[in-house]
Amino acid sequence: MASSAGSVFQVIFGLLIVVMLILGLSWLSKRMGITQNVGSSPMKVVGSVNLGGRERAVLIEVNDTWIVAGVATGQVNALATLPKGMTPSDSTNHPAAGFASKFKAMMEKSGHGK
Repeated sequence: MASSAGSVFQVIFGLLIVVMLILGLSWLSKRMGITQNVGSSPMKVVGSVNLGGRERAVLIEVNDTWIVAGVATGQVNALATLPKGMTPSDSTNHPAAGFASKFKAMMEKSGHGK
């Protein structure tokens, strides 16, 4: 009986070690940012700004295009589409020029702008 109790203890101890190792490696990979760059999605969030309690403006990069989206509870609306990297001085003939300059100013003010 002592032998079987000892082997059960060894199995449980081994399983605990394996579970702790898995949790430790997942924490370490998140901490080092390894999991963030996995996959090659053509879409990424460049930045976002809180507009209210549950509303946000989000700048999304898709290939060579920036999409400004308004995100609220239960809905997402595209507000403007700009060429990637377009600055307000480049957008004088663009209908979203005023919004783009205000959005960029808000992004820089909040520390999310590049």
